[in-house]
Amino acid sequence: MTTEEALRWLETTPSTAGEKYRDFLMKHGHRCLREFDIYSFTWREDPQTLVKLLQ
Repeated sequence: MTTEEALRWLETTPSTAGEKYRDFLMKHGHRCLREFDIYSFTWREDPQTLVKLLQ
């Protein structure tokens, strides 16, 4: 499964995994890998970064 397919699935599936992903993104979407780098995108702005970590 590609990152794009996994992201689409997590955003749309009614399963527990999808619910937990969306809840996590809602609570922690303001975070990112390099938080102190002002040029880094948050997980909410670029959710593919988070999905790659989960894969």
